Amino acid sequence: MSAFEDRITATALKSIAKYGKTVIVKRYADPVYDTATGTYSAALTDTQTIKALVSDFNSAINRVGLGLKSGDKQITVAAKNFSKPDIADTFSVDGDVYTIVPVSEGGLEVQTVFAGEVPALYKIHGRIS
Repeated sequence: MSAFEDRITATALKSIAKYGKTVIVKRYADPVYDTATGTYSAALTDTQTIKALVSDFNSAINRVGLGLKSGDKQITVAAKNFSKPDIADTFSVDGDVYTIVPVSEGGLEVQTVFAGEVPALYKIHGRIS
């Protein structure tokens, strides 16, 4: 990592730590299909408490046709010291639990914002589950 990339990722982490909300992230293993019940289940593998910027989507984004619903939030997490979220992960914010919605730009679950070649931020489309 270059000195520039290191400064950018550190600044993202510092800003989110200062202005962000406390968020509890629960990470789950890949879901397994149970043929007897016909359902999927996933085991909890990790729980982390982090800071994240949590905001409503603006109306301009909604016009793009991303399938937004009332209550959807954009959750922005600093990538430094945090691995990229997976579709099975959940985010608890102010008592509400959000799941990742795979409808953001290009059909991606999580949008990665880079500083050079290094991830600086993860942007997540969250929906109350």
